Amino acid sequence: MAQKYYFVSDLHMGGDGQLQHCDYAAEFIEFLKELEKEGPDTEFLIVGDTFGFWELTLVRGVERLAHIIQAHQAIFDQLRATGARIKVTMMVGNHDYDLACDPAFVEKLQAYNIHLDPSLVLIRPVGDKRIWIEHGQQRDQFNSFPEYGNAYALPVGYFITETFVSGASRYSDFGRGDWLKDIRSVGTMQLPDWMLSNYFYREMSMALRWVLLPFLLLASVTVIAILGEVLRVAGIFDYNIIFHNPLMSRLGIIDNVLQVVITINSLFLILFGIPALVVEHDLMRTLHRFRLRTSHGVTPNLDSEAPYLKGAQEVFQADDKVAVFIFGHTHSAFLR
Repeated sequence: MAQKYYFVSDLHMGGDGQLQHCDYAAEFIEFLKELEKEGPDTEFLIVGDTFGFWELTLVRGVERLAHIIQAHQAIFDQLRATGARIKVTMMVGNHDYDLACDPAFVEKLQAYNIHLDPSLVLIRPVGDKRIWIEHGQQRDQFNSFPEYGNAYALPVGYFITETFVSGASRYSDFGRGDWLKDIRSVGTMQLPDWMLSNYFYREMSMALRWVLLPFLLLASVTVIAILGEVLRVAGIFDYNIIFHNPLMSRLGIIDNVLQVVITINSLFLILFGIPALVVEHDLMRTLHRFRLRTSHGVTPNLDSEAPYLKGAQEVFQADDKVAVFIFGHTHSAFLR
């Protein structure tokens, strides 16, 4: 029985295009070599999502494993060497769910001295206490499996990844840089900002960016001018901080031109802004109906620690022998 445990999670090896690249290979191999020095009372557990984004590869069936191993042969050769000295256990995550659906994977991974355990939860002893180990997808409403072990009962998160990211991953080698592979480290709620930022700073034409900047600046000034006019009409200010400003009045014709431009821009913002607000309201109503938005008007934080803290409390209350609750999945390390 092991007395010492090492844990790692969410290696996310695999995919097509940029997602097949592995930045941590040398570091991970060195870590595995260090584990070879441990005694037979040591166990190394990979807590799910060893193989990431299988939704994205065109290879199907059990052959997916051979496809990924071939791309990361040095890592698997070292896993075989390390597994000959200590026990190496692999759990199933949401991105390599196929491992739990086909027993053929057990034999193929055993060839690399990797023991595949498809259980949702593993228990390990430590002294007279126990360690609770899970990947954590069962506490994520978008990635929990309705019928665990059924290859055709897949969560909505699987289809979202397959639909929206698969094409990009295959053709990402044609992008500017290899930023798409970093999606493995991005939280679900961070994805929109991350995509917009990478488009603006990496993919957008430099000429278009410089042309766009003055319009973005003008839009900001216009919003300030509209707010200033509202405050002036309400009697809070004597003059608009943009229009009829004593400082701006000294500019003469430049002030007049600026006022005309801002007035025209204000009309455009109002004409397009009001319909946009109506569309946004209807969109939020739809998201609420699909339970992608709470009744308080707040989108559920899929990266929240709360479900895991609650899960740990429930486990501790149900079994006072459990002293440690370990999980992966969120890509956000924290200790409580």
